[in-house]
Amino acid sequence: MIGKETSFVLSDGSSAGNWRLPTMKELCTLMDYGRRSPALPKGHKFWVAPDSYHWSATTLGYYPKMAWIVYIESGTTCYEDVENIAGYIWPLRDAK
Repeated sequence: MIGKETSFVLSDGSSAGNWRLPTMKELCTLMDYGRRSPALPKGHKFWVAPDSYHWSATTLGYYPKMAWIVYIESGTTCYEDVENIAGYIWPLRDAK
């Protein structure tokens, strides 16, 4: 078969390798810190995002097994151990 493996092509025409975790800075640009449950701008496309926390790709420089997270419910940020805690991801892909 020539081209993309069809079993790995998503419904929007992208493939698994096109997606990545956002950086902490990218996640924080989505937040509206004046709102709660969720702390997203009114009318945001993903208004029904779970109120739990979402992982970023940004790790702590001195301890790479710790990554920054954002609580969508409040916009609060902190970091957690990537090996011990489950959470959500908000994958993104760069513009074509």
